[in-house]
Amino acid sequence: MNIEKIIKELIHNKIIPSNQTDYEQLNGGTVSQVFLLHNDGRKYIVKANDLQIIKAESHFLHTYKELNLLPKLLFVEHTNRYII
Repeated sequence: MNIEKIIKELIHNKIIPSNQTDYEQLNGGTVSQVFLLHNDGRKYIVKANDLQIIKAESHFLHTYKELNLLPKLLFVEHTNRYII
């Protein structure tokens, strides 16, 4: 995953502000690539995985969006490459 390209896409789509964005790759996932973005005092998680896994995970998060225990799904890339 090219995180710098993804950050540009997120700024272009107005998902995150166009301010300075720092990032770090997180460890611990078995298959997913996960990055933590720092932008304008806010933190965002970018998660990339296989198309079917991202599709299923985004569906799950959307279905249970009212539960405060789960992360808020902000954006699903249109080809299911990654979620925010």
